[in-house]
Parts: sequence; C-alpha cells; structure tokens
Amino acid sequence: ARLDLMRNGLDGTMPPEIGMLSNVQTMLLEVNNINGAIPSEVGMLQNLLYLDLYRNSFDGTIPTEIGMVSKLQNLDLFANNIVGTIPTEIGMVSMLNDLKLYDNKITGTIPSEFGMVSTLRNLELYANNINGTIPTEVGVLQDLQTLALHHNNINGTIPSELGMMFWLINVRLHDNILTGKIPSELGKAKHIEEINLDSNLITGTIPSEIGQLIGGFAWFGVLRLILSNNSLTGTIPSEIGSLPQLEQLHLFTNRLSGTIPTEVGNLKALEATFNLSSNLLTGTVPSELGLVATIKKLDLSRNGLKKSLLHLGESTSYTYLNVSHNVFTSFPFNDAWRELETFDLSNNNIFQKIPENLAPLSSLKDLFISNNYFYGSVPNSIRSLVRMERLHLDHNALYGTIPDDILSLVRLRELKLSHTRQGRQCFHHLWECSMIIKDYKGGDLCCYRNDGTQVCADESKVEIEDPDICLTPEIYGTIPVGFSNTPYLRVLELSNNALTGNIPPEIGALSRLEVLDLTNNTLTGSIPSALGALADATVLLRGNEMIRGQSTNTKIAPLSVCSNMHGLDLLDDPTWCPPERNLLREFYEDAKGQEWTIATGWVDEFSNHCDWYGVECNEEGKIVNLTLGNVGLSGRISSAIVNLTSLEKVDFHDNDLKGSIPSQIGNLLNLSSFIISYNRITGTIPDRLADLSQLQILHLHGNRLQGTVPRLSSKGHTKSSFITDCGSPSVFDVPLDCPSCTMCCNSRQECDITKSKTDFGMWSLVFIGSAVLFFFFVFF
Repeated sequence: ARLDLMRNGLDGTMPPEIGMLSNVQTMLLEVNNINGAIPSEVGMLQNLLYLDLYRNSFDGTIPTEIGMVSKLQNLDLFANNIVGTIPTEIGMVSMLNDLKLYDNKITGTIPSEFGMVSTLRNLELYANNINGTIPTEVGVLQDLQTLALHHNNINGTIPSELGMMFWLINVRLHDNILTGKIPSELGKAKHIEEINLDSNLITGTIPSEIGQLIGGFAWFGVLRLILSNNSLTGTIPSEIGSLPQLEQLHLFTNRLSGTIPTEVGNLKALEATFNLSSNLLTGTVPSELGLVATIKKLDLSRNGLKKSLLHLGESTSYTYLNVSHNVFTSFPFNDAWRELETFDLSNNNIFQKIPENLAPLSSLKDLFISNNYFYGSVPNSIRSLVRMERLHLDHNALYGTIPDDILSLVRLRELKLSHTRQGRQCFHHLWECSMIIKDYKGGDLCCYRNDGTQVCADESKVEIEDPDICLTPEIYGTIPVGFSNTPYLRVLELSNNALTGNIPPEIGALSRLEVLDLTNNTLTGSIPSALGALADATVLLRGNEMIRGQSTNTKIAPLSVCSNMHGLDLLDDPTWCPPERNLLREFYEDAKGQEWTIATGWVDEFSNHCDWYGVECNEEGKIVNLTLGNVGLSGRISSAIVNLTSLEKVDFHDNDLKGSIPSQIGNLLNLSSFIISYNRITGTIPDRLADLSQLQILHLHGNRLQGTVPRLSSKGHTKSSFITDCGSPSVFDVPLDCPSCTMCCNSRQECDITKSKTDFGMWSLVFIGSAVLFFFFVFF
C-alpha cells in the first residue's frame, strides 16, 4: 500500500493513529506544513519501506521506536526542526539504505551502532549541531557511497578506516573542527570522486597516496579535491599530476611550501578555478601551468612566488587572474586575453611600463597594479577599457598628468591613483642615466640609483644642472574636469601627488561617492561648496596648504561643507570649520532665517560668522553677544544655542518666536542678559535657569509661559532687571510665579514694579491693618 500526500499544503500534527496503517509500505508526506513531533506509533508500521517526511516543520526528537521498523529502507527527515540526538536504535534497522537527517537542529554524537547497518549507502547528517568524533565503525560500511557530515561541530581525527570503504564516492567533512592528518589510507578507496575537507583544523602534509585515486575503472577517479582553509604543511605532492580527471583542486589558505610541481600541467580536466592562494609557496610558476587551457580563474596570490610570469601569456582562457602579494618582477599584458575581467598584480616588485596599447584588454572590469614599481604615464588608450569598474594604479612610480580619457570610463566605480610623489633626485655621473647630457633632446629619461633600481620622469620634470641631471617623478597637473561622466564612482583617491589647480565642483554631484582623498597635493583655490552634497562620504583634504577661502586669504571651508559632511577630515579643525558657525546655522534654520528682515552675512558660505548681523565675538573668535531683536525671527529657539558656552547676552525681543525655552539653558554659565520678551513662546520655565549665576537681566514678559521662575541672584538688580508675566490678570488661571522678579506684567501689558501677586496681597493687608489701628486710636 502507498500513502502519497506530498505537496498538498497539509498542516497540523501527525496523528498517532498513523500507526494503524499496518499495510503501508510507502509513506510520502514531504513538502507540507506538518508540525509537532513524529509520533512514536510509527514504530508499529512493520511493513514500511519508505518514510519521507522531509521539508515540513516537524520538531521534537526522532522516536526511538523507529528502530522497530525492521524493513525500512529510506528514512528522509531532512529540512525540519528536529532536535535531540540520533537514536542508537537506528542501528537495528538492518535493511536501511538511505538515512538523510540533514538541515535540522540535531545534537549529540554519531552513534557507533551505524556500523551494524551494512546496507547503508547514503549517510547525510550535515547542517546540524552534531559533535563528537566520527566513529571508526563507519569503516565497515562497504556499500556506503556518500558520507556527508559537513557543517557540524565534529572534532577528532579522520578515521583511517574510510580507506576500507570500497564503494565510497563522496566524502564531505568540510566546515567542522577536525584535527590531525589526512589518512594516507584514503588512497585505497578506489571509487572516490570527491574529498572535501575545507575549513577544518587539519595539519600535516598532503599524503602522496592521494595520487592513487585514479579509479578502479576508466570512468572512476577523483574529480574534486578540496583541502582549503586548513593548516596543511609540506609541499604539494607531484603525484597530484596523476589524477587526469581532476576537475577541482582547492589548496588555498594553508601553510604549504616549496614550489608548484610541474605535474600540474597534466591536469587537463581542471574546471574554471585553480586556487593556491594564501600559502608559503616559493620559486617560479611552472610553464606547464600556462598550458592548462581549461583554467578560467587562476589565483596564486599571497605566496612568495618570484621572477617573471611571461609564460602565462600562452593561455588565452583566463577571465580572472590574481597573482598579488608575491615577489614577481615582471608580468605580461597579453593581447590574447580578450576575456580577462579581473587582473590583479598588486603588491609585487614589478618594474615595467604600463603598455601603450590596452585596447585588446577591453573586457577588463578590474585592474589592480598597486604597490609595484610601474613607471611611465597613464596611457591614453585607457579609454578603450570601456567595461572598467575598479582601476587601482596607486603606490607606483607613475608620472605625468592624469589623462582626460579616464573620465570616459562611464562604469568606473573606483579610481586609485595616489602616492606617486618620490621627491627630487639628482644624479652626478653620466653612466647613471640612459644618455649623456649633451644627447638629451627631451622626452622621458631614466637614471639608476646606487642600489640598481631605476627612476624615470617625463620631460617637464627633468632638470639639467650640468654636470647633474635631476628628476622629479610624480603625477602633476590639474584634476581633469568631467567627472559627471562617471556617475557610479564610489572611490576617488588622488592623494600624495603634485596636483595643482582647483578641486572640480562637479565631484560634488557624484551621489554614490564614499571616499574622496585629495590629501597632500598642492591644490589651490577654495573648497567647492558643491562638496557639501557628499553628506555620507569620507572626504580627505588635508595637506593642501594653498587652499583658502573664496574671497579672503584665510583658511575657511564652505559652511555647507562643514555642516553636512560628517566624514570631512577638516571638520575638527576650528580654523577650517568653526564649530560655532555650524551652531548658528542650526539657529538660523530653526528660526526661519530666510524670513528675517535683516540677515546680513548669515549662512554665507565663506563669510566669518563673527561678521554676521547681530553676532559679536571676543578675541578668541567665540560668540559672546547675539542681538537679534525686532528682525522677524519666527520658528523656534534652537537648542543649538546652549552650546555657545561663551555667550553673555541674548536679545530676541519683539519677534515671533514660538516653542519653548531650551531646557539646557543652564549650560550658558556666562550668560548675564537673556531677553526674549514679546514673542509667542510657550511651555514651562526651565528649572536650569537657576544655574545662571551671572544673570543680571531676564525679560520673559509678553509670552505665554507657565510655572515658576527659580529664585535668581540679586546681583546688580535694577527695577527692570527681572521682568515676567507674574501680574494679574493673567492669560492663565494662575499667573507666572516669580519670587525674584523686580517687575510683573499682566495680560493687558501693564507692568508694575511690585514683584508679584503675593506681594500685592501682602501690602494690601498691611494697608488695611494700619487703617484699622488708626481708626481705633482716633475714635476710642
């Protein structure tokens, strides 16, 4: 009998009555939404051969009663939420072929009882939380073809007994914490097609016996050997060349040393990627490697490989070529690499020119030659690299100007052309240079340093001071105009060159820009206001001593730049970006400065904020007085003013300000006068007014404030020192309470020098009491 309810959208739990289906041989409930635990009653299904419950939402544990289903051949419970351990009773299911428990939340160890299931062909327990070791008993499973234990927490060593498993095809133990050595006995498993031990803690050497995995029949043989991300040492065994059917060989991120064996040239079936990066390999790259035409991606980076790689030019199949972080001295730019997309030569000792003709490399998206000794100018043929996205030419010995052709690369995302300045170098002997002084007629000139290295410069940077020749190799000239053609640009690094002229304003329109580094050049002019649009970018401009303000000879950055750009390196320099200027801008915006009747100088990009109307500064450039009475202020009083800590006088009388008094007004410890009378300010009086110990004038009347004015200092009082709306009648049921006021005003805008309504009552009582006493003495 067969129960097939797969892919029916079933939900709910699996009923215990399922155990009554005693004649069912095939139960297919996969790919539904069934939840809850698997009922123990499944153990009653004595005739069951296939139990497929995968891709549901089962939780709970695997019932131990599963061991009673003696005829079971396939148990597929993968892709659920099953927890707990694997029951040892599964070892009693002697006819089991496939056990697939992967992609659950199973814990505990692998039962050694699996060794009793001699019929087992596929054991797939990956993507769980299984720990412990791989039991040696699996070695007796002669029919096992797939051992998939990856993505767990399995530790210990790889059992040598795996070599006894005659039909073993796939060994997937990657992403665990296995230790120890790769057992040489694996070489005896004649039918293995895949060994994946990636991302473990395996040590020791790669056993030479690995070369015996050529298969017992012509169609067998290891296809995938993945040993990357371990701590393997020693050399790459030449016997690897005996695996002609090998399609994938991953040995990267180990501690392998020695040379690359020439036998790798025998691996004619290698597919796509050959990666030996992040090892300790030395010597030269064998020419035989260039003959493996199937390799599309070659990564030899982060080793100690040396000398030339000219012979790699014989291969025309590369799409990715990374030989960075080695000690190569030369490398080809092969015209036949028409499919090459990524070319990384960075961090080597390459001393050569960039080829004049780059047109054959028109498929390039990424060109990295940073940190070498490339010399010469950037060729105009750079414009032919129309697919270029990342161009890193920095930290070389390049010279000349930046060609406008770079800006024709409309897909460009990163341009790094920094650190070319090498300083002026003079040579005193004729034989140190490529020609004698009298023969020099212009053009590039190269001379040799004492250590044998060469330095070159173009004609404009060659100085003849007979008998000396002096060279100044560097990128110079102006930053080209036309960055609007590169809208995808994210990184622009042109630092540590000899660039002159102005910063092109259109750089500010590069909305995707994340890094702009122009430090340590000789740029002039002013910082463009347009850069203020780069609010989220890191913008580095230090080391350009000739940049000034727009209309003055002082160093000052545009207000919009200092206000909007949190990643500006000049932001913490009060000369370039006075912090109080930014605070005044916030005040201006909150008080609707565009509506003021007088706002001379306010928020001008390059003007000194101390020259703005109503602003007075001390000798240190700190704001001390802010006098803006009757000029049309509206909006609200910005909380930014509480950070103007040198402020002594504030006068905002007769405006249309709303909102409340900033609660942190007590920060202004130097404040002696605070006048905000005749506005429309509301809210309660801040308690921190009491902190203003220097306050001599406080005018809060003509507003709609409530609460109590804290008791204030009596220092320097006059009749008009402290004035609030503490008189009657009031716009509120209870007038403002101000025990320290020298004058109270009421809702009729009448002001009296008596202090408060409480004092009015007190004097009334005194008067009435005096009258009564006078009457008593006269008439009695």
